[in-house]
Amino acid sequence: MPDAPPTPATPHLFAALIALTVVLVLVVAVTPSLERYTQANMERAMLANLEESGRVPPLLGQRNQGMMIQRYACAQKDVLPVFGSSELSEPVPNRAGDFFRNRPTGFQVCPIGKAGSTCLMIAQKLGALGEQVRGKKIVVIVSFAWFRHNTIEADNYAGNFSPLQASEMLLNDDLGVGLRKRLAERMEEFPDTLKSRPLLAASVNSVGREAWWTRLQHSFLKPVLAADVRTLSWMDNLATACALMEAEDRPPKFSAAKVPVEWAQLIADEEKKMPANDGGKHNLPEPDEPDSKDFMARIDSAREWQDFALLLDTLDALKCEPLIFSMPQAGVWDDNHGVSRAARDVFYKRVEEMCAAHHYPCSTFSDHDLDTAFIIGRSSHLTEKGWVYVNRLLDDFYHDRLPPAKPSGA
Repeated sequence: MPDAPPTPATPHLFAALIALTVVLVLVVAVTPSLERYTQANMERAMLANLEESGRVPPLLGQRNQGMMIQRYACAQKDVLPVFGSSELSEPVPNRAGDFFRNRPTGFQVCPIGKAGSTCLMIAQKLGALGEQVRGKKIVVIVSFAWFRHNTIEADNYAGNFSPLQASEMLLNDDLGVGLRKRLAERMEEFPDTLKSRPLLAASVNSVGREAWWTRLQHSFLKPVLAADVRTLSWMDNLATACALMEAEDRPPKFSAAKVPVEWAQLIADEEKKMPANDGGKHNLPEPDEPDSKDFMARIDSAREWQDFALLLDTLDALKCEPLIFSMPQAGVWDDNHGVSRAARDVFYKRVEEMCAAHHYPCSTFSDHDLDTAFIIGRSSHLTEKGWVYVNRLLDDFYHDRLPPAKPSGA
């Protein structure tokens, strides 16, 4: 008897098509409910902070590296988005996200950021938000710790990197080709974050290039990247919904009542409660900046200045209304370890001058350089007292009580 003909593989292909169709139908069916759920709980997602145990809830990471929560915050007139780093999640009383939770002066604060975030990451987030921050008041916290190292640690960058935000930023024509190219070139210095995303890597490599074939490649990749963004956005919606379901902390109901805050009294109370500490002398390693000369050399060569310039140019392109501030340095500790006030002033003045060149209001809190109760030890984390000063600054900024930014050189 002749051999039987081989069984065609069509049934397996048919089964795969059925399975794919079922998945697509489920996605289409579930998406409206998913969106309703996330929108209904967005205020809780926007204000979620560290739990008392110190464990970072899923919402904190999702708010930092997703887009849904950030877009929601920027769309609210009575919400002030604050972009920063680990100081936003350090469990200290009077944190801005907690202090303004119930709108005591008419607005809430949405803290965006986690440990390891720097100017480059914040520029990517803002570039991704694009039109949503045009004309919007936002706050950017710049940490002096970022400028005491030559460059960003790859692990810190990878831990804050978001393919969705990076893709949205590359697609934002408001940034202009030149600025997107500068941002893309900086992203190329962290190749590990692009290895698993060849489409994003190719887009990063082609933006703003002069060769005709790379321009052609970029034109081809742009609609493909936009389609990928739609998929990533759906995944962001799903991840946000899952994080909301997993979150254990349940903030109280919010009140829209405006209650006047007596800032002078609050500050006086904190001054009594926060006696001067040891300036960060205990349980800390020996300084890696042994004298003022080495300190100034390290500050001057820090790659973070270029990223800070990228961030300022991104703010310009987006036409938002930023306030930029930094925490003071641990002046007493530095004095005791050979780093003079004149050396520390190099950082303060450079930040202030760069902001003034863009006509942005800025505060370095340099008048608290020797205030050992303003930051925790030698870190860039604010104390309970430090947060009260910062909260007053945020309140003045939101309510247009800050003096006009001084022009550069004034």
